Amino acid sequence: MGGEEPGGASSGPHRPADLLPRPSLVALPGPVVAPGANVSLRCAGRLPGMSFALYRVGLAAPLQYRDSALRWADFPLLGARAPGTYSCYYHTPSAPYVLSPRSEPLVVSSDDSSSLDYTQGNLIRLGLAGLVLASLGVLVVLDCCSRSSALDQALP
Repeated sequence: MGGEEPGGASSGPHRPADLLPRPSLVALPGPVVAPGANVSLRCAGRLPGMSFALYRVGLAAPLQYRDSALRWADFPLLGARAPGTYSCYYHTPSAPYVLSPRSEPLVVSSDDSSSLDYTQGNLIRLGLAGLVLASLGVLVVLDCCSRSSALDQALP
């Protein structure tokens, strides 16, 4: 039988999916990123000592490479550039290279609600500052009125 050694072992090339299982891709601390915050994407396989590549949808070349002695590699991303769809794969670190299939896509999004909270906080601060300013204006007017009436009473 072609491609098999005695005892039924195959000497031919294996499909990569048979050798390296599909990795998982997760966002740490989570897939929703606050403006200005950073996020790390963790690509995890089942074997230690692999090379990992992170892809972003829309880019042909890998975004980042990492060699890792662990079963995973972390890819740090800056918060402002983090939103997007990502996938990763891993492979043996030396020839003959055996690749895993790509991970399921992971969508990283920006948290716009925190910017709304920031705006709401600013509006509250501005309102309080306006209230203090109006109160000071009332006090100045009252002081002026009381001085003019005191002068009117002092004159014969």
